[in-house]
Amino acid sequence: MTGYGKAEKEFANRNVSVEIKSVNHRYCDISVRTSRKYSFLEEHIKSKVRKKVRRGKIEIGLTLESSKEPDFDVKINDSLLKEYIENFKYIEDEFAIQSDVSISDVLSMPEVIIVSAKPENESEILMQVEECLEEAIEKFNQMREKEGASMERDILNRKEIVARHLNKMKKKVENSQETYMKMLRERIGELLKDIVEIPEEKVLTEAAFWADKANITEEIVRMESHLIQLEDIVNGEEIQGRKLDFLIQEINRETNTIGSKVSNLDITKGVIEIKSEIEKIREQIQNVE
Repeated sequence: MTGYGKAEKEFANRNVSVEIKSVNHRYCDISVRTSRKYSFLEEHIKSKVRKKVRRGKIEIGLTLESSKEPDFDVKINDSLLKEYIENFKYIEDEFAIQSDVSISDVLSMPEVIIVSAKPENESEILMQVEECLEEAIEKFNQMREKEGASMERDILNRKEIVARHLNKMKKKVENSQETYMKMLRERIGELLKDIVEIPEEKVLTEAAFWADKANITEEIVRMESHLIQLEDIVNGEEIQGRKLDFLIQEINRETNTIGSKVSNLDITKGVIEIKSEIEKIREQIQNVE
């Protein structure tokens, strides 16, 4: 199921932005894009999202920008400073040169003063990112819920189309059973009239046997039951994708059986229409969590 959610927050020392995008996917596949210095957050973010989202190819973009100048640590490189001083003394003693080196001169020597940015507080960053992530997930799920409601309506509409085709089939079956029996009796009688006299009861029994093989009433009844279950699941508190997928497989199987049993043109057309709707429902179900 597709979805999108973005949250931006301003904190005292930094701005945080979290963007979540997803496309349809059978499983839950999560990737996080952020700068290398914040890579320690990736697994935590994935874990949080997995608790709220069960399916989809999900891409999360995380941006953090400092809103103030960084704090610095200033240190003296003691060992290097000692070496400089010792060398100054050596020059004085060895070459009888009077040194006029001041503290400022010494401190200006390369790498005597080490200036480095203070490391950021990871616990603080994690807390800020979590707050922003929660809001982004909420917006993301709101969009998915809207899409889910639209998907549910589509499934139920297609379920009604299938039900209408089944009703037409039932009427065709009811109207054609008697006609089929009559036609079969006449055909059997025609084929055997010059061979041997067959009792009427035998002809009727054979006709009834073949008529029963072409009877699709049981398949229609089972399909109607499956459609009721499908509607109950879709209207339930939580749609269960696996159950829906199983029901669609069963409906498709019954439809194939009907298609193989009956040669009536109208029923065959109905079978084709039902299979088309089933395939569209199946596509929708692939996005159900």
